[in-house]
Amino acid sequence: MCQNKDTSHKMFEYLVEMVNHLYFVYSIQKVEIAP
Repeated sequence: MCQNKDTSHKMFEYLVEMVNHLYFVYSIQKVEIAP
């Protein structure tokens, strides 16, 4: 059970990191598209 909890925690960190990366890329593209 402890191992499963640790795995889900790592998965959560991975999702947060991926979302932050996508938001970062989206922000850059938004700036580039803006006139």
